[in-house]
Amino acid sequence: MAGVIVVNASLILTSIRLRFDANGRGCYHRTAGWSSLVARWAHNPKVGGSNPPPATNFHKQGNEADMANHFSALKRARQTERRTARNRANASRLRGTLRELRETIEKGDKSVAEKVYRTTVSVLDKAIQKGTLHENTASRYKSRLGKRVIAMK
Repeated sequence: MAGVIVVNASLILTSIRLRFDANGRGCYHRTAGWSSLVARWAHNPKVGGSNPPPATNFHKQGNEADMANHFSALKRARQTERRTARNRANASRLRGTLRELRETIEKGDKSVAEKVYRTTVSVLDKAIQKGTLHENTASRYKSRLGKRVIAMK
């Protein structure tokens, strides 16, 4: 049990713990001060602390997650790895194409920028099909980049 007592606007924290003496009899021991409560609250997220650090598993490598060794769980893990790699490749391809178009626009060559814009629109449309990008987001990218290409001299 822990109590909070306010005396003259100063905060005194008390803590009561069950201790056992040499004969095995339980007796309550009262401690006062911050140290006992801070030690208990340090890893309690409900009172502003953080969660305790995860237990170390020396057999894991990289970002492998702990999981059951059921056939279905292992199959799901393999599928997730493949899908994650595919999604990363799609997102990377999209970012690279957008970067290429922006760099071409900065260089100022309108004919090259128009060609790169067409390929960028194609990559944006494929990103929509693959679920990498929302349709409205892609439409916004196309509109803004198209305006920048048209505005070139």
